[in-house]
Amino acid sequence: MRASTLWLITGVGLMACEEDDLGQPCGTEPTAVEDPIGGEVPVVEVVRVQRDGECDSFQCLSHRGLTPYCTRECELEAPAAEPKSCTTDADCTGGEFGSGQSGHCIEGTCECEEDAECRSPLHCAGGHCRDDDCPAGYWCKTVQEVGPLTGNRYCVFSDTCTRNADCEAFGVMECRRLGCFDACLRGFSACAAKGGTCADLDCYEPCPLVAPGVRYCPGPYTVSDDAAQCADAGCFEECTPLGPGCEFHRLICEPLARLNCQCPGGTADQAADLQACPDEALVCQPDTTAQPWDAGAVEKLSVCQPEDL
Repeated sequence: MRASTLWLITGVGLMACEEDDLGQPCGTEPTAVEDPIGGEVPVVEVVRVQRDGECDSFQCLSHRGLTPYCTRECELEAPAAEPKSCTTDADCTGGEFGSGQSGHCIEGTCECEEDAECRSPLHCAGGHCRDDDCPAGYWCKTVQEVGPLTGNRYCVFSDTCTRNADCEAFGVMECRRLGCFDACLRGFSACAAKGGTCADLDCYEPCPLVAPGVRYCPGPYTVSDDAAQCADAGCFEECTPLGPGCEFHRLICEPLARLNCQCPGGTADQAADLQACPDEALVCQPDTTAQPWDAGAVEKLSVCQPEDL
């Protein structure tokens, strides 16, 4: 699955986000594509920064299919040392590179190409492993290659973690394994609160907010096991399915454990550890009463996120 990018920017505030607000849910989810992208059923990655009236940050970021979260602009620090000279990739180890990792010898100089090549907490930017002014569990990254946010750097969830310790903020951040896919596959519905009021609407808090009083919900069910009692609370007057017949093929992410995935075409080790399964071999069936999704429909993503989300 490859996602196109839709950028939006809405009422961006000038105030920087307090660190305590970083990573907290904010804003709303888009409900339609303003400028449809031509081609074969594009899956859109919405990238936008919007002003949030309830968050002190005034900068709410949507990207990568994640639930919108509070962010702030940031800056990279200068490389810790001069680039290492080299003749082959084998010369590009140690120093800025992580244990067991090597960089790439490009025109006689060692450079990184991926974040995973850098030693923690550094990440790859402009060919060099660099630190930044974001707190532990976040990296200072650009979020858009082309568009109004090009060149702007924001504190975003770091995304190469395999365990909580990789987030370097014990008790604050944890490593979460997600699966990202076309929202139309999930059959999400746009649900309106009955009569404009609903005492149990908070039960649907895990569902993305798309408008005041309107959230996405997977059919008649909640997405939170501890809110199962609210599945038939009668909060929603009507639900309009987004799929089939869905036109907004938007990238979204959910915990991988909820998607009931297997690796039927992989090795025994890959079948035992889904993180080792190639995305193109991953087959998921969230609804056991429906057909499994096609292999490759879900892409794995591991990110550091606040524990209290």
